[in-house]
Amino acid sequence: MLVFCAMYINWLDTPSLYIPSQIPIKSRMIHTCYHQITNGVKDYDITYRRGVCGFFSRGYITPPKNATIILKDSQDKCVAYIDKNSTNGVILHTAGADLFGYGLFEQSTAKRMGLNLIKWLENELKGNNNE
Repeated sequence: MLVFCAMYINWLDTPSLYIPSQIPIKSRMIHTCYHQITNGVKDYDITYRRGVCGFFSRGYITPPKNATIILKDSQDKCVAYIDKNSTNGVILHTAGADLFGYGLFEQSTAKRMGLNLIKWLENELKGNNNE
């Protein structure tokens, strides 16, 4: 399941409701964590769009226990995670950021996330992914 929206209703038994960041948008940085989806993506290119900060995500989520965090903010809060333990499937959840389309029309490394995500999904569907 892919969840790219800010969840305000807890429909799963996971603590992943959207929490607005208290950091001013222009001071908040997004950081990639080592993962196939963020491979080759620069933190600057996620944080800034056409030189303006704050488009990617304006909040964070609390990941479930044992989730793989793939994006964090400048206060080490989770912006995106992958959860393979809470259900019988796989959940990729972001704090309101579309990993497919973000940066797609930019001349930056941010556009790699969409392609990386498709490759990761393909591996997941084939059962070849160990993170």
